[in-house]
Amino acid sequence: MEENGIRHGDFVNVKLLHRGKPVFNRKVLHHKSFGYVSEGEPILACSETQYMLIALNRKNIVTENDLGDGPDYTMEIRKDGTGRE
Repeated sequence: MEENGIRHGDFVNVKLLHRGKPVFNRKVLHHKSFGYVSEGEPILACSETQYMLIALNRKNIVTENDLGDGPDYTMEIRKDGTGRE
């Protein structure tokens, strides 16, 4: 992420699309772990396997947002521009 100008503590716009249709579109904090966001808030983080993940602290993002999985889903990440936390 740093090669794209995004560092821990930055806010990014995350858009999840299902077959090109937006199903999640929010400003999200990019950080190291869930401890940086309040319960129920989203976070963009790097997993132990070095994949980027979007999740909710202590809640299930899939059930909370009626999402699925698979190749029909894509994620767009853009730097928010409103600064850091």
